[in-house]
Amino acid sequence: MQNVEQETDIYYQKIANILSCPLTNGEMTYSNDAHRIQQFISNLKDTQELDIAIRHGFFNAANNAFFPIIDHVIVLLPEACFHSIDDYSTNTKTLEVKQFYENYGWNKDKNEEYNDEALYVDSRDISQKYHTTTTERAAKHLQPSGKYMLDVACGPIYQPDYQAFSKNFEKRICIDISMAALQLTKKHIGVDRGIFILGDITNLPLKNNLCDNVVSFHTIYHVPKENQQKAVEELIRVCKNDRDVIIAYNWAWHSWLMNLILLPKKVYNGFKRFYQMYLKSKEKSKQDLYFYAYPPSWFEKQFGNNKHTEISFHCLQSLHKDFIRFYIHKWLFGEKILDGILNLEKNYNKWLGKNGAYPLIVIRKKKKTGIVEINAPMIEGNQL
Repeated sequence: MQNVEQETDIYYQKIANILSCPLTNGEMTYSNDAHRIQQFISNLKDTQELDIAIRHGFFNAANNAFFPIIDHVIVLLPEACFHSIDDYSTNTKTLEVKQFYENYGWNKDKNEEYNDEALYVDSRDISQKYHTTTTERAAKHLQPSGKYMLDVACGPIYQPDYQAFSKNFEKRICIDISMAALQLTKKHIGVDRGIFILGDITNLPLKNNLCDNVVSFHTIYHVPKENQQKAVEELIRVCKNDRDVIIAYNWAWHSWLMNLILLPKKVYNGFKRFYQMYLKSKEKSKQDLYFYAYPPSWFEKQFGNNKHTEISFHCLQSLHKDFIRFYIHKWLFGEKILDGILNLEKNYNKWLGKNGAYPLIVIRKKKKTGIVEINAPMIEGNQL
């Protein structure tokens, strides 16, 4: 037992080399000193009695914040740690997204589907080949191998094809704002294969130029619109030079192609929302989730081909999930239709990347960036 604890302590001491304090951007130090930890927590004002005993975690260099490790998850979300910094606040929309996934999104429904999947993905058998093929497209933009693959807003990583993204990397750094997601992620990819961090995409607690690839799927448009540029810049900051940040986005109302084809569905949804608002309840639905989509031109302006980064758009999925659910059925030649669309997406990849439903935005970080970097030493990938 003692040997296991010693190995754990050595492991987290090495992990400290890649972390950066999300409150001060400073160095982090691992501690398993239970007396020091409890004394620090008890000295904070308004600290309530803890439900669990905290054995270890990380102190920042300023010694005004402690970040616990709870069941292999490193808690680096400022509002969930222990600190004496009074001027820190979290965007209320971000907190709403967090609550959505903690209390609803990663719970399962009566069909044993995650609620998030039931809302946003067509999981019928007829759609599986389409979804698997489109996920494989994203994998083609990954490095052949590497030390760290960073997965921001990772979710539970329950799909086998998505789990395979990190098969050629030593570690998958999984960051999510939801503890529920991270607990599921540990089960699906294994504790030994990942580093699990409770954290915020707009304030990544990692040092600069660390990761061989950075991916973030279906996340940025749930970030408050005023913070989306910061979120993308954070993804770029922690990515190594001459490597790629891979973002799955949703053009939503900017995709004229889907808007035109889905006009009958949109009319139906409009009447449905009207009915729910005026004939049922005006209370906010537990299924509500913040959403804002920028157009392709916004990404080009912010991260286009310049001295800092270069950007390219690719087709992840040209079809919105509403299209698939509304039009694709076995009795209506659904499989042949999807096969034909897959072929179109292959041949018109770049065009559908800008005009379809879900693009794959690939941002290459050049060697010299103009993005402000945190005041912490750069880390090479061979230190852990």
